[in-house]
Amino acid sequence: MPRAPKRPGAVMTAAVLLFVYGGLMLVSSCCGVGQVLLIGMADENGGQGANVLPDLVAGERAIAKEVPSYLAVQISTHAFNLLIGGTMVLAGIGVLQLRPAARVAAIMASATDIFLTLIVSAYNAIVVLPVNDRLMAPEVQNMPPEFGNFLQAGLWGGVCFGIVFTLAFCGPIILTLNLKTVRDAFAGKFPKAPPDLRRDEYDDDDDHYGGPRSSDDTGFSERRN
Repeated sequence: MPRAPKRPGAVMTAAVLLFVYGGLMLVSSCCGVGQVLLIGMADENGGQGANVLPDLVAGERAIAKEVPSYLAVQISTHAFNLLIGGTMVLAGIGVLQLRPAARVAAIMASATDIFLTLIVSAYNAIVVLPVNDRLMAPEVQNMPPEFGNFLQAGLWGGVCFGIVFTLAFCGPIILTLNLKTVRDAFAGKFPKAPPDLRRDEYDDDDDHYGGPRSSDDTGFSERRN
């Protein structure tokens, strides 16, 4: 019985990356939406929502007042991340089933996420972080110099980490799904299976011992007087 063609290992790698990264995007986006809701509650209820996470919400509210587009960009980013994360998880299922549409969706979602990450990171580096540094300047002056420098470096390092983290997942997804063996697998082209050596060995043994015996051949020679 012929065996079913085996998926290339790169297909399994791409599917795992899609599941892991897509799941992380869904979780982080849900947390981000909750953070934005807390900021909105603080604004609408006269600051009562800030009692949940006072330092975080107060800092976000201060940035939102200085940068009017901040909340809109945050909401749009989380919405796109939810869409891309869900697409990656669904595409991972389709990739395991070798569906061509799932391969295209995975590549497009990964490329879109890289593009959006670069855009949002540039926005944060050019618009948000300078405002954040200015707002934190009075508090940093009261801190030890080493701690203040570490805090500011951590904020800028977070932007760089987001870019590297995205490239570390989305880059391999795009590369593996464009390998020739993977493209052939999605097109239904699989390498020929190697011959069954055990069967050939048994066939050679049958040829060595000759064909089947006739019904008259009992295997005993006639005894002569």
